[in-house]
Amino acid sequence: MTISYLDPWTILQHGAYVAFAFGVLLFGALAFRQILDNLELRRKLSGEDLLLLYSAPGVILSLCGVLATVGVAMVCYRIEPPTVFRYALPLIGGVLMTQIMLRLHFQRTRVRTLALVVRPIVRPGPIVIQYSDMTGVELIGSTLWTTVRVLHAHGEPVAFRIFTFQRARLEQRLRQSSTATILSKTPVNSR
Repeated sequence: MTISYLDPWTILQHGAYVAFAFGVLLFGALAFRQILDNLELRRKLSGEDLLLLYSAPGVILSLCGVLATVGVAMVCYRIEPPTVFRYALPLIGGVLMTQIMLRLHFQRTRVRTLALVVRPIVRPGPIVIQYSDMTGVELIGSTLWTTVRVLHAHGEPVAFRIFTFQRARLEQRLRQSSTATILSKTPVNSR
């Protein structure tokens, strides 16, 4: 039995191998970054987790990326004749979206017993703000998310975005743990 060069199953296997190679690189980078962030976080006393908060824009963008990857896959797998590039592209997109969603999960903002830990997704290292150093917190609401801006004694303000439904729990935890002034703002719609 001979296999022709246009056999879709063989081409899919080659495309899967290309996606596997990308996956090794992407997940290796993810693990390396996670280990570095965890080592840096251990050096700073922050206590135990009380509340974990996802980045709202990150989750929304990653869900859009998943939908785009599914759309690209539907197009790529219908085009004849099949090629390794067209079969590998959606698989690589799936690996990339999985890596991004894992990064979002690992980099959640943490409200801890001794400090607030903001773990940016694209910037290096965790930012640890002790509750005793907080001078003010602004909660700026919008339709999809709430922007939290933390003012503290050591450095520039730190901002992150959470889902609107998480706002009340975060505000309650910060009022219990910190003496900082907490301001709630809602943007005024100009018409």
